[in-house]
Amino acid sequence: MEFEDIDGMMDEFTINMQWVVDVLASIRIVYVKETHYPWITYNIKLLMRRRDEAQVRAKRTNLESRLNYYRDLKYQVVQAISREKSA
Repeated sequence: MEFEDIDGMMDEFTINMQWVVDVLASIRIVYVKETHYPWITYNIKLLMRRRDEAQVRAKRTNLESRLNYYRDLKYQVVQAISREKSA
């Protein structure tokens, strides 16, 4: 396809680019949760973050001591959430 002017080239480029975006780009649906649980406090979020980091380290290193540390943090998170729910 040869075009005499820049407008024809730009139109063809735009049509082809739109096809690429429509067909090849994946569509992803993201659900955003507006409400937060009132029993998940700032301190529990910090504890959960520490637990998640410990899980990554335990999986990466495969050491029993790190796995036990992760399990302890996991238990602490469950207990803290339980205490906040009943408070």
